[in-house]
Amino acid sequence: MIDTSVLQSWICLLLVSIVILVEQDVELGQLRHALGQLREEKEKETGRANKLAEELDGEYSLIGLSDEATFLIDRISQRL
Repeated sequence: MIDTSVLQSWICLLLVSIVILVEQDVELGQLRHALGQLREEKEKETGRANKLAEELDGEYSLIGLSDEATFLIDRISQRL
């Protein structure tokens, strides 16, 4: 038959193992939550970056048109 002290040691070992697993589960839940927040933040920042890129693309298109018009006006005035 199993000695009482051995049985108590096994029970203590199992309880400690359960406590460690519960702590790790809590930590894993916190990490998942933090990861979810980071993903949401990344989506927002990506949206902002895309919006800024579109705005800059529009501004550079206008600048390009303005430069082209200035060039054409200069060429016309040189011929006159």
